[in-house]
Amino acid sequence: MVYFIRAKYYFNYAKDLFSQLKETYKSLNEEKFIKKTEEIIFIGLKSLWALSKVYAPEKSPSFEEVLAEAFKALEEKDKTFIKSLISSLKSEHNKADLKKEKFLFQLEEFFKILQKELKPIL
Repeated sequence: MVYFIRAKYYFNYAKDLFSQLKETYKSLNEEKFIKKTEEIIFIGLKSLWALSKVYAPEKSPSFEEVLAEAFKALEEKDKTFIKSLISSLKSEHNKADLKKEKFLFQLEEFFKILQKELKPIL
């Protein structure tokens, strides 16, 4: 039961961060916007990762560990979408003409995927 609570907490926290990002994205420079977006994705994926952990780990997991565990719960098309989102974020790191609205839309899709997977506990 504790892992359900932890999963729901991560999901709600990621949603709160996303709401804040939607309000402030225009004032953020590209680097801060990408960092916030990466944080939202990491915490969102942690909501799926938490379902597989009955007890909280002693050390915080790496992004790769969270990603590998979260992908076990996802359909192939959802995995592909998330991989694409992550790789496009990494490729945008050095671009001055970052399309913030594009990433906001993709984050909305990301949350739809999470909601679909977490529906029984939300």
